[in-house]
Order: sequence, then C-alpha cells, then structure tokens
Amino acid sequence: MTKKQLASYVFKDAEGKFVIMQWPNIPLMGWLVFKIAAVISKDQSLDTTLNGLGTTFLLGWATLEITSGSNLFRKLLGLTVFIATINHYI
Repeated sequence: MTKKQLASYVFKDAEGKFVIMQWPNIPLMGWLVFKIAAVISKDQSLDTTLNGLGTTFLLGWATLEITSGSNLFRKLLGLTVFIATINHYI
C-alpha cells in the first residue's frame, strides 16, 4: 500500500472527501464549556460537578466517533480519547 492509498484509507470518508474535523460538534462544545466553567469556578463542589458534566460530554463524543465516525482516523481518535479519559479516572 502506497502512502497515498494509506492516507485515502485513513482520512477519506464514504464520499471520498478528506475529513479531519467537523463543525458544529455539539458534544465537544459542551465539553469545552463545562471545562472552562470548572476552571473559572471558585466552589469545589460546583467544580467537581462541572468537570463530571464535561467528562460526560467528552465520553459521549468519543462514543459517537467510535460508532459512527466518518473515517478510520476519527474512529481511532474517538477510541484513543475514550481510553485516555477512562484511564484518567481509574
């Protein structure tokens, strides 16, 4: 397999377009909003809640990428983020 064929296999979607990012991405936006709010928060219990909600959005995004990502790159990215997030909390 040539480099070009490998790149096509990993990064192209079913329509033949190169896809690395897609917008809007609601779960990632939710994760970012909750993470920023947690950093700004002065209350420890609120901070814990906001971090938990952010993690839930991130795991949701990762699950969606694993199950319905547009190409192999996005599926592997979702799997990597999912494993890294779970590992962080174990």
